[in-house]
Amino acid sequence: MDERLTQLLQDADRTAGQPQVPDAAILAGLVRRRYHRRRIRRTAMGLCAAAMIAIVATMVITIQVQQRRIDRMQRQIADLTEKTDATVAFVQRILNEHEGQQRLTRSNQRLAAIPDPMGEIQARVDQTAFTMLYQADLLYKQLKLKDSAVEAYQRVIELFPDNRWAQTAKERLKEMDEQPKSKTKGNVS
Repeated sequence: MDERLTQLLQDADRTAGQPQVPDAAILAGLVRRRYHRRRIRRTAMGLCAAAMIAIVATMVITIQVQQRRIDRMQRQIADLTEKTDATVAFVQRILNEHEGQQRLTRSNQRLAAIPDPMGEIQARVDQTAFTMLYQADLLYKQLKLKDSAVEAYQRVIELFPDNRWAQTAKERLKEMDEQPKSKTKGNVS
């Protein structure tokens, strides 16, 4: 078998134009080395293919694991976003309520600063009643116009029946009624 192989190789070398290999032992060694190299290449190719398959499988598994992690993180982000939105809405509601409370406080302060309209009206009524009483007093005491003074006192009582100046006007009328009686009593005595 070695001889036949040697013969074939020599024939192939001659047709290829290479010089003949003189020794069959060298030629057999060359054949063995070539065979050995091919075998190593085939084994290496198989190992490379197996390594590539292992690498691809590892990458696929890693990608799947990473995708699961990404999905989990996206769910967590969605949950956190939802909680954040709810918290922001709650804080906004609290701020709105606080702002409303502040507006209410400011409005109450402004209202408190406005004088009571009924108190103002009552003060004006008192002032008017006093002015009318004062005029009646002037008519009676300084101008000695008793009839005009009586009418003025009666007008105060008529217009302001529940006012303290109406009470004073009643007292003054009573005094006026009693004065002539006391003068008469004084004249009789």
